[in-house]
Amino acid sequence: MVRIHVARGRGGPQIYLQERMVTGIPDLLRNLQRLPRDIVVVIEPEPKVAYKHVIRVFNTCVKAKKTNISFTIPRGNDTQGED
Repeated sequence: MVRIHVARGRGGPQIYLQERMVTGIPDLLRNLQRLPRDIVVVIEPEPKVAYKHVIRVFNTCVKAKKTNISFTIPRGNDTQGED
């Protein structure tokens, strides 16, 4: 299993593959392509990360031909009361 953590950064998202910060979507794609096709990929977005960044990470996983992709549910007080 490999985890992709998507955090909110100043100029856009910060993306971590396991514990390593990737430099962007192209870097994430290169790293994912090196992994087995059937590896379990878990995308872990932080509560305040824009939806479009999470979808971009998902689309990158699909482009890397990963077939077992799941998401965790963001938890914490940051999700309470937002519309």
